[in-house]
This record gives sequence, structure tokens and C-alpha cells, in this order.
Amino acid sequence: MSLLISTLCALSMVSWGAAPDNSWPQFRGPDGDGQLKEVRFPTKWDESTNIAWKVPIPGAGWSQPVVTGDKIFLTTAVSEKSEKPKNMSQGTSDTRSMFGNTKPPETVYRWEVICLDAKTGQILWEKAAAEQKPGIPIHPSNTYATETPATDGKHVFAYFAPIGKVVSFDLDGNLIWEVDVGVRPIANGMGTGSSPITLDGKLILQSDNEEKSFLLALDGNTGKEDWRVERGKGTSWSSPYVWRNKDRQELIVCGASKVESYDPASGKLLWNSTSIKSGFSASPVGNSEMLFVGNSPPLSTSPLLAVKAGANGDITLPKGAKSSEWTPWSRLKSGPGLSSPILVGDLLYIATDSFLNCYDTKSGERLYRERLPEARHIVACPWVAGDKIFFLDEEGHTYVVKAGPAFELLGVNKLDDVFWASPAIAGDMVLLRGVDKLYAVRQAK
Repeated sequence: MSLLISTLCALSMVSWGAAPDNSWPQFRGPDGDGQLKEVRFPTKWDESTNIAWKVPIPGAGWSQPVVTGDKIFLTTAVSEKSEKPKNMSQGTSDTRSMFGNTKPPETVYRWEVICLDAKTGQILWEKAAAEQKPGIPIHPSNTYATETPATDGKHVFAYFAPIGKVVSFDLDGNLIWEVDVGVRPIANGMGTGSSPITLDGKLILQSDNEEKSFLLALDGNTGKEDWRVERGKGTSWSSPYVWRNKDRQELIVCGASKVESYDPASGKLLWNSTSIKSGFSASPVGNSEMLFVGNSPPLSTSPLLAVKAGANGDITLPKGAKSSEWTPWSRLKSGPGLSSPILVGDLLYIATDSFLNCYDTKSGERLYRERLPEARHIVACPWVAGDKIFFLDEEGHTYVVKAGPAFELLGVNKLDDVFWASPAIAGDMVLLRGVDKLYAVRQAK
């Protein structure tokens, strides 16, 4: 704790605004799409500019912070014997990655939920959900706390898939309930990453694995099962997405070689498509008319396709077809990698490694493909505010791009850390989680 206090004292010479009153309650924000109506935070920052505070976080985790009111929540897995997650190049060249992890470590971890003060970064409380050995191995670039927590403004929910545990705390750190959903093997020892979401009083989580996949809705107040869908087997890392279109509200789940839509109230299947093979990493995004979904696994054709609102039944594209009644267009070699796509009006943006691609949502035409200078492996999901889109790469570059059909780079910001976690934005503050610290970007007064 002394290091935390020293960090805060070093930053106390700068005056900052009040804590934000907006919330960022789950993965990719309130609607799961990284959207903000306006820019209330600074668009320029570095290690010494517009950094309200930066604090070390114990352990390791790629989970995104979530915010409600004046409190920030995030998860971590703590062990004295564990390694920090490696960047993309180091992780993929590690022999454990090349040959696949087969056994979990003989190391006891403490799986924690941490609450911080949004104004100062001070840790208000730390609560252990469990203290035990993990049930699965992970990729050298992954962590044992990759699932982003969620909050409904009264509780904070955390899903620790490597030990099969779901917990709920109130905002003061009191345990409300805990549920064991079981640990399942993941393809090639890659580890887990699908984040839960909150919807209409429920906590919804997806576990697509090599043994017995499922989609589960729990009552947010009690933890009791509301409904469950068995999904066969096959690993996927995508998070559920609520598609609010002109016809209805749908729960979109991207699994192993399938995309499925469910009624979020009952878990009833509405439609399905097997037009994209392999497991998913990125989550989809949609507007009132269409849903956009894609993936870029190794050695694949990297498909990207659009689904029209109102679909029912099996809407898989016929063999060799590029469009159909419910799929207005599709493209090969265009799908997202680990970072999810983002929408701005009728434009769809997808960042893959060091390139940014822009597509017309109505036709599927690619309007541009441009290299982001010095970008390395964009894993974190982008966000948009007003007419500015922000892309964070693993080396701490944040590229500010003007929304529009032509590429225009407005600026590049830099922090000295490794970043895979997606950001959280609340009011006038941007939260960026690195491998070592949590950074709060806010305009200096």
C-alpha cells in the first residue's frame, strides 16, 4: 500500500475535476458497443500530461475496469509465483503457446475484486472471491482474470471462469451471493475471456468450451438460475451482445463456428448461422437495421458479414453465396481479430494488427485500409466519442482518428505499459489498464 500512497502523493500537486457521474457498467460500456455521444475527456495525453492518477494493481488481469458513480471496479488474480502476461510477440513465440498448455499450474491464486475511488485512485476495498489453484492452463499472453466484471449500480458481479465461480458484492464489498458454474477445458490451453453482461435484472454469461458449452442467465439479486441453454461443445472467447434493432431486442452469442440469436427473456433460439467457421474472439456490433459479425482466426478466410433485422430460423449462407435474404452482404479476408469492430453512423471500423479498415455498412464496400503508424497488435476494443474514434495498441499508443469515409489521423498518444484490456470511459475520465498500472486520463485544471 505504501507504493500506492507514494504514487498518489507524487500526483497531488495537480488539481483535478470532480469524479465522473457517468457509468461504464460492463464490457464495452452501457450498450456493449463502445459508443459515447460527446467528448468530455482530453484527447491528448502521455505519461506526464492529463494523467489524473496512475496506481499499481496487484496480480494480473486483462479485465476492463467498470464504473458506477464514484467507484471503479476491476478483477485480478494474485500469486507470488505467477508471471506477468506477455505481449503478443513474446506470447506466440513461447513454447507453451506453440505446443499448447496441457496442465494448469500448481500455484495457488487469490481471485480478487478491487474497488477504487474514481477521483483519487485510492483502493477502497479488496475482496477475495476464492483462493485456490486454477482449473485450466492459459496462454502466456492471457491472464486468470480476463473476464470483465459488470455492475447494475447496486452490485458488482465477477465471473472467474478458470475456477468456475460467479460472485456478487454490494458496492461496499459485502458478499451477496456466489455460484459455482464449473470449470471446463479450453482449446489449446488458451484460457478464457468471455465477459458477462447485465440485462433486465439478469446476469448473463457465456461459456463455450471443449466439454459442455452453455449460456446462462442468473437473477442479479439472488444468483438463482433463470434459464440455461446447452450449446454442445467448442471454444469461443467472444462476449454476449444485446442487439437492439427496429424489430426487437436480441441476445447475440458467437460460438464455435456458429452465430446464434436468443430471446434474452427466455433463452429461446430466434435464428442461427454457421456461415463463419471456428471460434470467435471479437464480439459483434449492430444498429437498428443490421448486425455485423466476423472473425480472423489463424489460417482462415477471415469472413465478415451483415445480418438483417427480423431474421428467423437457420440463415446460413448457401454454399458459394455471398448474400441471401437475411445476409445482405459478406466479405472474405475482412473479419476482426481480437479487437471488436465499432460503428459510427453508416460506417464500420475494424482494426487488425497495425491496419485500420473502414466499410460502408449498407453495401459492405471497403472504403479504406490504412496503416496506423508504429501500431503493434490492437487487442483492446476501440471507443468513439462524437466524431473521434480511439484505438489503443498493446504498446500504449492511442490513435485518434476522425470518423468519416476518408482516413484522417488526428493524433497519437503514448503511455509506457502493455495494454490488452479494453478501456472504460466515465464522464470526463478515460481508464486504461496496463499490465502494471491503472491509468486515469482526465483534463488538468
